[in-house]
Amino acid sequence: MTLTVKTAMALSSIASSATIQRKIDVLCKFGLIDKVFDDKNRRTKYLVPTAVANQYFSSLGDAMKQSLMPGKVTDEDVIVR
Repeated sequence: MTLTVKTAMALSSIASSATIQRKIDVLCKFGLIDKVFDDKNRRTKYLVPTAVANQYFSSLGDAMKQSLMPGKVTDEDVIVR
């Protein structure tokens, strides 16, 4: 499901619309999302992940899978507090 800027702004259960707009701007600034127009309707902007975001989440997923593999944790990986 694609997310429009308008739909994101309506997620008031998450944060205020001003906060959501600031976070969208930050994600755009860091190259994690782009605002894309539909060819037929230039008023609607869609939020789409960039290749950078896809690579980041792919790496994060790989790290999570690796952390769940039993027997792969060594004593050096454990931090004692």
